[in-house]
Formats: sequence, C-alpha cells, structure tokens
Amino acid sequence: MTNQLFTGEAGAGLVKVTIDTAGRARQVEIDDLIFKKTDKQLISDLFVAALNRAYERADAWLKQQVMDNYRKNLAMLDRNKLPTDDAPVDLDITKFFKETDDGDFGKF
Repeated sequence: MTNQLFTGEAGAGLVKVTIDTAGRARQVEIDDLIFKKTDKQLISDLFVAALNRAYERADAWLKQQVMDNYRKNLAMLDRNKLPTDDAPVDLDITKFFKETDDGDFGKF
C-alpha cells in the first residue's frame, strides 16, 4: 500500500496538519496571523480539529482501498463456481466436525 498523505485544515486554513497512512503526523502548518489574534486555547482547539479532519480523510481513503480490493478479488473469482439464487444451500455444519467416540462432535 502506498504511503498516502492526508491534510486536515481548521480555522479557514490557519492550521493545517498532514498525516500519513500509518497515522503519523508528518507536517504542521500554522499561519503567522493566528499568533497575533488568538489565544493559546484556540490554537490548541484548531490543531485538534485539523488533526481529526486529517484522520477522517485517511479513514475514508483506507475504506475505499479495502472496498476496491474486495471488488477486484471478487471479480477474479470463477463466476461459474458461485452459487446461483435458486441453488439449494447446505446448512449442515456438522460435516465440518469429527464425531468422537462418545457421540459428541469435536474439533475439525
């Protein structure tokens, strides 16, 4: 899997945080204007918001990668071996277990 980068912004772009697919922070950008007009708590809040947005973007990308891989793998299956809608379904799970001497079913 590629090492994709995801950037989250807060405060109309005053704070930007970039993370990678492993969730490591790679870069933090803070506009100089923020130090002149805001207090320390607001800067902290904006940083947290930007970081959370970056994680949301990374999560959405990862979910899309999983779905794309699932679809690709499904397409590779031999469709002739897939059950049809009218094919009977065998629900007898006991065939997956061995019967023991006492008549009970053990592990595979």
